[in-house]
Amino acid sequence: MQVPDRTGAIADRLRQANPRIRVHHNGVNRGLATPCAKGFELADRQYTALVGRHNIVPLKGIEDVYDRVGSADVVLSYIITDVRNLVRRVISAAW
Repeated sequence: MQVPDRTGAIADRLRQANPRIRVHHNGVNRGLATPCAKGFELADRQYTALVGRHNIVPLKGIEDVYDRVGSADVVLSYIITDVRNLVRRVISAAW
């Protein structure tokens, strides 16, 4: 299935450029929970992160989390400043 935003094609191109990247295409929209579960099922590294789409978490935030690996049993993060535009925040609040 080809999505309008070309996410799949972009992911495939990133995979070609970096052999550490793996891509799985669901074929049809399966909501949020099913793809997340599939991602964790396919993960084979010691550490795995779930990052929301639309770049809501900056790269520096992810780097900060991974820099703290080994300093605690669990490392969690939270968003201090919501970088989404007003429309996205309203949609999320209504949902």
